[in-house]
Amino acid sequence: MGHRGGPAGAYHRVVRAFPGSFAAVLFASLALSLPALARAHACEAEVAEATQKLAYENQQIVAMEMSGNSPVARALRNEHTYRVQVLQQMQAQCARSVRDERQGTAPAGGVAGCGKDTDCKGERICVQGACVDR
Repeated sequence: MGHRGGPAGAYHRVVRAFPGSFAAVLFASLALSLPALARAHACEAEVAEATQKLAYENQQIVAMEMSGNSPVARALRNEHTYRVQVLQQMQAQCARSVRDERQGTAPAGGVAGCGKDTDCKGERICVQGACVDR
């Protein structure tokens, strides 16, 4: 048998190094599953990136407010406040998606269900967390 690389190869090397050892198989299996458990959901990465951008934006607005440029800073603060609200909605949707996937209740395609009719496309409406035709 040829050389196996990557996680599968590592698994086989550990099992071959300790033949008949249940502990080796258990530890190798656990080692392979831990990275998947620790990996962030795609939406969590998006939320983290948006959070960083908003924190930087807030620092810039504070600096502008302190420099006395209040009309521009006020307008930017209003826009920033709106973006913070959008981020909060994004965080809530992401939390639902992650929870649903971990519980195995996410709809096909890995997208969390709807919360209101406007989450659905076209003429579809939201009924008990799922988009359905009228």
